[in-house]
Amino acid sequence: MEPGKHESGCRIALIARTMSTRSVPQRVVTDLLWDAADAVGSRPAIVMGGQATTYAELRSRASSVAAALSDRGVRRGDRVAILAERGADAVAAYFGVLAAGAVAIVVNERLRPRQVEYVLRRSTARVLLAAPALLAQHPRDLETDAELVDIGAIASTNGVEWTPRPPGERGLAQIIFTSGSTGLPKGVVYSHRAVLTAIEMVCGYLGLEKDERI
Repeated sequence: MEPGKHESGCRIALIARTMSTRSVPQRVVTDLLWDAADAVGSRPAIVMGGQATTYAELRSRASSVAAALSDRGVRRGDRVAILAERGADAVAAYFGVLAAGAVAIVVNERLRPRQVEYVLRRSTARVLLAAPALLAQHPRDLETDAELVDIGAIASTNGVEWTPRPPGERGLAQIIFTSGSTGLPKGVVYSHRAVLTAIEMVCGYLGLEKDERI
């Protein structure tokens, strides 16, 4: 793939198998980014449109998201939805939600307002981290009890240091909803252990190494 053309050079997924000696059940998803930032912080984690975001920058942005969510009263186990285009903001938001101890719901950007509202209601999302540009494309405003927060305004590299909180009692990491192409989206719950196990399996099957781009 030619660099800078719709490219996401995110190597974070590979940290699970290249930088860890601990077993999967002992780890949480945020360890991937925090460990990578400690070990290779100056290296690019994401490349989009020719612009690179390093592991250290990504952790800083995720820390800012986690701190902002904490300031808004988000606690361990709360659900936080993310509606953003693929890129550094979306990745920082995902890790930031998990670092706050919350459960991430990544909303498909192609969903119609009625479907987005259903996902927010069904998941009991407390906050929606959204890109205003995406919301502006909807034919109407969303009707939801979730607090709307501009994802770009809080996913900044402002030097905030954050120690990730442990997940809630059930160890949940995220809820993935279907595209809703045949009706209302359906959700599947994933624990931190399930996400890390999936990463290990995919990396092992494809034979991916830490210097490769995905």
